[in-house]
Amino acid sequence: MGFFFDLVGGIFNAFVQVGTAVAKATQEVAREVVSAAKILVDKIEKSAREHRDRTVKEKLLDERAGINDELISLKRKHEERGLLPAEHHRHAELRKRRDQINQKLRELDLSERPEPASQQQEQTERQLQQINEEILALRKRYFDRGGLTEADRQRSRQLTAERARLSQELGTLDKFNNAETIVREEKDYQVINIADSTTHILQYHVGQSTYNKACPVCGRPMVLQWRRDQATVQANEVFWGCSGWYHIDAHNHRACTQTARLSPEDLSLFANRNRKEFELTPTELDGHVRSPQRAARLQQVVESIRSQQNKSSMGIDGYRCPIHGERLRLRSKRDATDNILDRYFLGCPRWLPNNQGCGFLVKLKSPAQLAAVVNAQQHQSMLSIID
Repeated sequence: MGFFFDLVGGIFNAFVQVGTAVAKATQEVAREVVSAAKILVDKIEKSAREHRDRTVKEKLLDERAGINDELISLKRKHEERGLLPAEHHRHAELRKRRDQINQKLRELDLSERPEPASQQQEQTERQLQQINEEILALRKRYFDRGGLTEADRQRSRQLTAERARLSQELGTLDKFNNAETIVREEKDYQVINIADSTTHILQYHVGQSTYNKACPVCGRPMVLQWRRDQATVQANEVFWGCSGWYHIDAHNHRACTQTARLSPEDLSLFANRNRKEFELTPTELDGHVRSPQRAARLQQVVESIRSQQNKSSMGIDGYRCPIHGERLRLRSKRDATDNILDRYFLGCPRWLPNNQGCGFLVKLKSPAQLAAVVNAQQHQSMLSIID
């Protein structure tokens, strides 16, 4: 998979991405994004087809070689003493199977669409979960004992390096999935200049994995933010915040608190405009979701997603903790109110009390964010479900 990871990183490093949306978009950038996505998907699929071709052929050739060896053995028996009835039957079966293999080798159908990303994704996710569990166990040991042995410190360094590698692989796989989405939905993608009447389009992408937007102070990924007490916002109220804010050390110090305003270029997005939620203004969408009947139906949908998520032990597609690399989990506040916009959040599965775990979370405090989560898991519009 080395070719896969090198290729994806090389093509998409030029773009700042938030989920499947690309910031700093112009018509020229939009064309470059679609072109890059198509190149990426085509090359990865070609590579995967070639790999699949080799794998299938190798298995068939190995089986044919075994059949030929057995046929040679039967031929010797025939020359020495003749064949028993069962051996005659076996000889016929082997010749028939060999003919089938030869036909398959001639007509090997490579039209089946391979999915290299999905083949790798779950395995890598599980490996990362195990790494994080061991890192958190060492962190707890540090808190309990006031320190670590040299062997523990060395193991912690090894695990941290392995986590970085796995997180990078998963980020690359996510980029490939995003590229497939852009190619598949190309006709629905437009350059959107975010204004106060379209801030919900920006909010839709808040919390989704961000690529190529690094903190100028510490180099960690930056994430879109706005004040926690607001459901609808104006364009100038959204800002970049360093993900290091959520990384708290043993002395209760945050790793980084850097923030930055969104530039005019950041407010120009190349995104899928064909969503029912985007047909409304932010205020209209807010009022729509707060309707008691719709809010009740939406709560049922979200609770269903939580139930499905708990069974699979996987989080929400498109949302990852920038510290631990795992998908964020959909959770409900312990002191939740009846307000649907003050009830749910996405949190890192490595949360532990007293700052022993990860504090990264994304509050789902706007209708657009809930719509994004519903779409990620249900693959349909939130409004089409609750209306």
